[in-house]
Amino acid sequence: MVNKKMFILMFIAIMCCVQTASALLYCNDVLYPGNQGVTGYAPLIIDFYYAGLSNSTTIAWKYSDTPWDYGATSTHTFNASTGFFVETWAPGSHGTAYIKVNVLPQSVANFTASPEIGCAPLNVSFTDCSTNATYREWDFGDGSPKMINVLNPVHTYAQPGNYTVSLMVHGSTKGTFGWDNNTATKVISVYGVPVSGFSKSITVTFTDQSQYADTVLWDFGDGSTSTERNPTHTYAASGTYNITQTTSNPAGSSVSSSVITI
Repeated sequence: MVNKKMFILMFIAIMCCVQTASALLYCNDVLYPGNQGVTGYAPLIIDFYYAGLSNSTTIAWKYSDTPWDYGATSTHTFNASTGFFVETWAPGSHGTAYIKVNVLPQSVANFTASPEIGCAPLNVSFTDCSTNATYREWDFGDGSPKMINVLNPVHTYAQPGNYTVSLMVHGSTKGTFGWDNNTATKVISVYGVPVSGFSKSITVTFTDQSQYADTVLWDFGDGSTSTERNPTHTYAASGTYNITQTTSNPAGSSVSSSVITI
């Protein structure tokens, strides 16, 4: 059971209408809920104001741990078990009522992960180190279903990548203004096992030294040909290639060949 810190709010009203729907007390834009009071998590910041009072109303707000505050609204932060009251004045009239403010300790999300770096598939053990938390929600960042209310889960990352893990926690009671959701995150880095490999290509430049040739036809021995005088050719794989050059003119043709090893 969470220890609650109780605050008592007393106000002295201007006229009877303060006790009716024409002058309603709001806390952070939420209508004061009545006898159960307002509940929230420390540090609990509340903006107080009345709806339905005349613009001429003077409101003096008094908290036991701070000086007087004057104005149509008042903002106060509740951290410790300190009673307080609020007074409002108008000539010739006043009244008294009591309002409760219950302050609960804030939850704090925190966790560890081991290991945080490794090779896939990587099994990671998570340990919840949160405080004042009764609800916890794990998101492992890899698209897997969220895990609810498991204290120390183990998760396996099958694929390489960087995964942001989040743990969201809150306390046991939903306050007047909602849950005290708090989140902690860590990044898990998963690497793939390295696989070596490469490709290569060899580029060869051929220089024509023929004489009296009108045309030149090169056969590079790998199924490729060229009619350029001084071609450049790239071999995609190692091997031994028989290179032939055929030259011709109206008087005839000539063939020369050479073997190269790549």
